[in-house]
Amino acid sequence: MRLFWPISTKQSHFLDERESVRSPIRGSRRTNSECDTLTAVALRTCTVSFTGPSGLRHSVEVTAESIYEAAALGVSALKNSGWADAIALGTELEVQVREPATSHRLTVQQIRRWCDGVAVSPDETLKKRRLKELLA
Repeated sequence: MRLFWPISTKQSHFLDERESVRSPIRGSRRTNSECDTLTAVALRTCTVSFTGPSGLRHSVEVTAESIYEAAALGVSALKNSGWADAIALGTELEVQVREPATSHRLTVQQIRRWCDGVAVSPDETLKKRRLKELLA
């Protein structure tokens, strides 16, 4: 297997699996097999829905990496549409993931608690901050 590794903006280099490359961290060396342990998070199509105080069911389709992200994006989209009833902290949301077909229920309060929780990486901190702003 050959991997593409950008050396600079002007040149590129193809590496075999066994070749090691200089890490951006000074003095350390990495092998390509180390990079293989990184996993990409799959984006999934989800339907986020809730039943408003008037008894009407509102739903929207979103693409997200997690249940919490799907729920926050769905709440934001439904609020911005102007068609949905008021969405309170105790409103129960249903998130249906298309593949694999699963269904999850959570409240807006649970999304906020997750956003306020401890993040394990800088990327997660940014994501939580962005989602919290969507819920405001």
